[in-house]
Amino acid sequence: HGPGNFWNKNVWNSARMDTADVNIWPVAANAGVFDTGVNFANNLAWMGCYHEGADGAPDDASQQNKLAQLGITRNMCFLDPNPLGAVNATNIICPGVAAGNINTNYNTPPVTTKEGTKIIPDGLLTPGAHVEYFLRGQEELTRNDLAFVMVPETTFVNPQNNEGSSDGHRWQQFGVLPDRWKDTSFNGGATPGETGALGMACMLYVDLNDRRGNERAWVSIADSIGATASSRRGNHNGWRARGDQAYTTATGDAIDISGDATIARYDHGGQPGSTWDMYGVKASESLTTSAGALGGRAGQQADGLALGKDGKGAPTPEMLAYYYKVLLILTGDLNSGIFGRFTNRGQDDVKLLKNYMLLSNASSKRAVLIGGDGFVQSEYASGTGPEPDHLDLLVNSLGVTIRLDPAIGGTPQYSYQPLSGNFNQYVDLISAGPIAGNVYSVGNACLWGNDVLSVVVNGLGAVESGFYQNFGSKGPYVSGVSTPLTGSKFYESYVDGWDLEHLFTLGGLNSNGRLVYYAKLFTQVAGVPGLCAIQGAPTLFLDVPPATDGRQFVDFVSVRNNPMLTGRANVHFGLAKADRVTARVFDVSGRLVRTLADRNFQAGEYDLYWDGTDDGGRQMERGVYFTQVKYAKTKFVGANKLTVLR
Repeated sequence: HGPGNFWNKNVWNSARMDTADVNIWPVAANAGVFDTGVNFANNLAWMGCYHEGADGAPDDASQQNKLAQLGITRNMCFLDPNPLGAVNATNIICPGVAAGNINTNYNTPPVTTKEGTKIIPDGLLTPGAHVEYFLRGQEELTRNDLAFVMVPETTFVNPQNNEGSSDGHRWQQFGVLPDRWKDTSFNGGATPGETGALGMACMLYVDLNDRRGNERAWVSIADSIGATASSRRGNHNGWRARGDQAYTTATGDAIDISGDATIARYDHGGQPGSTWDMYGVKASESLTTSAGALGGRAGQQADGLALGKDGKGAPTPEMLAYYYKVLLILTGDLNSGIFGRFTNRGQDDVKLLKNYMLLSNASSKRAVLIGGDGFVQSEYASGTGPEPDHLDLLVNSLGVTIRLDPAIGGTPQYSYQPLSGNFNQYVDLISAGPIAGNVYSVGNACLWGNDVLSVVVNGLGAVESGFYQNFGSKGPYVSGVSTPLTGSKFYESYVDGWDLEHLFTLGGLNSNGRLVYYAKLFTQVAGVPGLCAIQGAPTLFLDVPPATDGRQFVDFVSVRNNPMLTGRANVHFGLAKADRVTARVFDVSGRLVRTLADRNFQAGEYDLYWDGTDDGGRQMERGVYFTQVKYAKTKFVGANKLTVLR
């Protein structure tokens, strides 16, 4: 609390938190969770409950007093009939009195405990509540205030090694949606010194790539293209873009913001964006232990010992449909078990998403945007197994499926690199359909596995919205599929088979390409009356380099029509500043074959063509060649492999 009797959202409150334990005795498997040795910081596990001092050996008196006041008394649960048996409903009793074969230390009825009292009890928070938190890990026996770890480390943005995250944040957070604090009835969430009520967010960003970097990339995009108002940058994660540049590191180097007020944000900002709210699924890569799935309240409700213990953090279908016009779902590099429901995961994300689209109407149009280099692959695999709803979502709601090619080496191939045989580090990504007009580069590492998609021909009117570079004999390769609004279909959809972290400006030189892509995508979405328009102003110049109308340029080189089956190879390059350019073609032995240019060029984009002949006009043989482009002043060098197959 601040001065007087009102809540100050910027005053951090603390609670002594328990290490991992459960309300089940005895459980031998709990031993060793907390290592009191020198490496204790490497294997901390936590539960969101008050540390107890009254149930076991005496602890400090103040902690016991706090637990006595705040703790909720409940019966203890035991493993019975087998104390060393399974920790499940077949072997658990919670009678308040220990059975005869339980350790006699617990046989004093009633057997109760205050352990497991949650720091933030269920039902305490209402829509609009936003909690920011971090953990301080410290060995209890020595109480050495010089030896502790922060999870996350609040003086760094990325990476957060203590929690294994590259999401880019100074604290963790969660919110109860919808963010009613933004409602104009509550002054739009305005704080002292902040003017204007921006109103409710119209887009929900769902992070299904927890800890793996999508959040950091998306926040940089949103900050840069104006989806986040300048006053709200860094609201939820404690850092913001610096100057006119989205503050990210493509190399994964640590971003140390200690003492840098231009990046660090210290006040409590609530939900992150002005156009968007964020919904994060914790441990989303885990098939069975993830928390907070979007479809948590759409699945079958719990019974038995779990009766009434269902999570209430996820939106109901009605709430999702009423408050959010656009869903942006990013799944990153995950390629299995992305959406529930399936065995051991009852949350029904598929049902929730299908309902979201079905609940659209002429006065409440919607858009669904999904991106990830394994999303379609994952849903296809789930849908051809015991859960056909997953395949139905792809085919009959989104108009997309995975491209099915004959197996290579006995293994089905869904990804661009093995299908095309193109092993270049970056490949062209050509936009098409409603968002046509730009060429980008997408990373092509073998472990990324960009999905090759296929349009489903049915009443949805699906079309290709992007292609990977045409290479080899199996093209074209579809990278994205969209479905339009029609007279009877009141939602549009875009599904991309690549991870937004791997999208770059042509040539792979910087991440501005992803800014251009999403700015263009949201411009298309905002063009539909009643849908979601970006509320802020861009801070970066949003266009790929080219043209001669005063736009910015960058240094890059790419090779098109590669492999060269017919016609000419196109060496496409750009200069940020005027320079002398030397462009040559070499064979695999390093022998100079052809000089394409050796002269001055002004800033801009240019094309040089090679027809497959050497400097003497002789036609070269089929095989592998290399193009090399050098800039004299800046020392920029671009080299690309070129395959001649004609």
